[in-house]
Amino acid sequence: MRQLCRLVVVTMVLSSNALGQTSGVTVTVGRTQLYLGMSKEVVSRSLSGEFDIQESDDSNWAIVEKGRPMNLIATAEFEKDKLLSVSVLRASRGLKSEVDVFRALYSLIGELERKGNTSCVIGTRDRVTAESDSRTIEVQCGRRILFLTLSRFKGYPEGLDVMEGIR
Repeated sequence: MRQLCRLVVVTMVLSSNALGQTSGVTVTVGRTQLYLGMSKEVVSRSLSGEFDIQESDDSNWAIVEKGRPMNLIATAEFEKDKLLSVSVLRASRGLKSEVDVFRALYSLIGELERKGNTSCVIGTRDRVTAESDSRTIEVQCGRRILFLTLSRFKGYPEGLDVMEGIR
């Protein structure tokens, strides 16, 4: 019986590693559920029917609406052809008021809470370039992370984006 249990555990570990599945934490992009450790090929195949993928380099992708290259849906980062992190836009520049911001945050934080992610680390990050400046608040709870980014691009009004991700 003990050997049978070991065999089952070893088989489960080998099966999940063969599939590239190294984390039980997932995030949904459109109709596709992604998890850390997923192979780049599988991610590409899973998303290509619904989205266009723009590779900025070998390890970073912008996932955009099909036929609309400026409409960002998500970003993905790979290391050694395995999914290292993914962030999905949950609310964008359509947030017009404090009430809209509160509702978006309340929904996302409530989702983290329901999934048992209540011990969190909070940080900030500023980024200034010639073309843009942004301020980001990061709330990381386990492997899940929320990004609230207030950004201004040259020639455009300031806007707020809310993203959910895993890493």
